[in-house]
Amino acid sequence: MILAAAALLFSLYDGGPVPPGIDHLLVLPGVAVPSGVRATRVEPVALRDIRQSRGPLLVIRAGVWPRLRPGIEVEGERDVGFANATAEPWVDSNGWVLRYARAIEPRRPIILVYRPEKGARPRPASAALAIAEAAVFGGAFACPVSMLSDARAMAVRSFVDGHEDWFTAAPEAPVAVLAEKLDPVAEVMNLLVRRNVPFVALTREAFAHEAFTSEAFTSEAVSREAFTSEAVSRKAVTAEGVSREGVPGKAVPREGLSREAVTGERVTRKAAPREAVSRETVTGEGVPREAVPGDRSPYKALAVLVSVGQPPLTEAEKSRLAGATILERPSAPDPNRLAIETRAALGDRRPFRLANAQQVIASLVTLGGGKRVLHLLNYGIDPIQDVRIRLARPAARAMLFAPGMTSGQPLETRSGEFAVPEMGVYAAVVLED
Repeated sequence: MILAAAALLFSLYDGGPVPPGIDHLLVLPGVAVPSGVRATRVEPVALRDIRQSRGPLLVIRAGVWPRLRPGIEVEGERDVGFANATAEPWVDSNGWVLRYARAIEPRRPIILVYRPEKGARPRPASAALAIAEAAVFGGAFACPVSMLSDARAMAVRSFVDGHEDWFTAAPEAPVAVLAEKLDPVAEVMNLLVRRNVPFVALTREAFAHEAFTSEAFTSEAVSREAFTSEAVSRKAVTAEGVSREGVPGKAVPREGLSREAVTGERVTRKAAPREAVSRETVTGEGVPREAVPGDRSPYKALAVLVSVGQPPLTEAEKSRLAGATILERPSAPDPNRLAIETRAALGDRRPFRLANAQQVIASLVTLGGGKRVLHLLNYGIDPIQDVRIRLARPAARAMLFAPGMTSGQPLETRSGEFAVPEMGVYAAVVLED
């Protein structure tokens, strides 16, 4: 299943010249645009207000500048330590924001708008990390054009643009987090991302859908509506509307993006019924049964459901989750402990494990046809060596790709384990069964 609503590449006009190769600009209210610049004016909304947002794009004024922070920060010669949930170096990440936003809005492109902290001086290549991070988690970072002069940022943009299907595929996420109410669970989701526990966020509406069971847990079942990449193409999103890529003259106007108006041969209002997403009956286009036999189907069983500060689960709802661990709490005074408990509950069902990589956050996605992609984000920015990965489901072949590489680099795999010899801010490993 492909996530049609990925945004991938948008840039924020903040004055000054526009670098070559920038195909679309977002403009905030009050900012003047030079003549001849193709742009769309947007009004960002706060994260908690996205349910009230309208229009073809969901632009959110939320996010932190992605980076690795040590346990102790120093200004000049003076310690200015801060409290962490863990004693490890702390990663500032926006992955959970995009996971939550996708639960609330499964169709529209999601774009984050944020700036470095006041007075902060972002490290070189940090814009490249911000662009890669948003793409990996299914959205976009509206990178200010003034920061796109860095060659590494442009290299990441080019890489994302050239491998769109890698960034729009559904993640292998055996954990679901109920997030109808944001505040009680925000930091839990943040720490799950930080601890490399793959999850999707769910609204109560999605969880209540008849297709949602622990045996038939899939992105199609948990989204408010089913959709595919043919329905809304990133490259077709323009100020005029949204057209289906490769189908000239069939543009869908802005109002066509509403839940009531979206139509088309591959867009449905309701998620598929349970029978349509069970392992025995999945034969969808792009996921032929013969190519993904048995438990190799991307429709993974739900292993853990996390519910913190949400309306209590009913007995009927719990009965549908046979075989899954339910972590239901009225609150989470220690979100880090709950994240650790969730990871422990997964046991051998964790899709991947990393070693020698405290500053790396990963996401594993399924392309179908026996292929997967493991995305690796290095929040330390500086090149690191010997990142070790162990997969729950071994791959027969692994090939390393990164921005700037002219071709893939084969990696030796043994019993589901392999190592990335060196990586910069971002790398991808294509896995073949």
